[in-house]
Amino acid sequence: MNKTIIININGIVFHIEEDAYEILKNYMTDVKRHFSNSADSLEITTDIENRVAEMFNELLANENKQVIVEQDVHTIIEQMGRVEDFENLEDETASANTQYTYDTGTRRLFRDPDDHLVSGVCAGIANYFDIQPLWIRLTIIYNTMDSNTPGLHSRRPYGNEGSETKFTGL
Repeated sequence: MNKTIIININGIVFHIEEDAYEILKNYMTDVKRHFSNSADSLEITTDIENRVAEMFNELLANENKQVIVEQDVHTIIEQMGRVEDFENLEDETASANTQYTYDTGTRRLFRDPDDHLVSGVCAGIANYFDIQPLWIRLTIIYNTMDSNTPGLHSRRPYGNEGSETKFTGL
């Protein structure tokens, strides 16, 4: 007979054995410590806690159990990944970012619905040329202002700079 503790994760109440609770507490402490320097540390750790709660809930429902045991915590930690795995993944990502590759075979012109001001057209063009959407937007604004639209500039369109219109009347 083992001592159980009642915990609340993501608004869901769980009964967990004391040994399993210590393992889970150490894991979450390590996760919080790992992401403490990140700008989104609170959001990341909250998401991890929410996912752990979902996995515990599924586990209890599937196995028709009422108490989380030590083996269940180890299973969830293996599925979520250990903190050492996070560090290894960040090292691999950092080394992958230093190697630049240029792939011309998979370029597509598309509207970018994630980065859109006006339908995502400028963002899609910017993605195609691998530049910031701001530069495409500024180019389009400049070209619109530089066009021969009356009232925007004082110059006359199509080479009529030398001729003067005589206005007689009124």
